[in-house]
Amino acid sequence: MALVNFEQGSSALPSKLGYGEKAHYYLLSGSEKKIGEYIKNYCNGSAKELEIYINITTEVFALKPSKEMQIMLESHSK
Repeated sequence: MALVNFEQGSSALPSKLGYGEKAHYYLLSGSEKKIGEYIKNYCNGSAKELEIYINITTEVFALKPSKEMQIMLESHSK
C-alpha cells in the first residue's frame, strides 16, 4: 500500500533538501480507515507486524508504529 496524496500544508513532492532541512507530510483525513482496511484484508486484523517505509533517494527507512498507533489502526480494521 502506498500513500502518495497528502494534506494541505505538507511539503511539495518531490522535495530537495539541503543539509539540516526538513520536509513534513501529513496524511489525508480518513487515511486511518484505508490503512485499517489494508490491515483487515492483508494482515488478519493485526498491526503487530506493520512497518512504515519511507523512501528517499539514497536510503529506505523502516519504522514500527507505536503500540498506541497499532491499537488505533486495528480499531479501524473491524
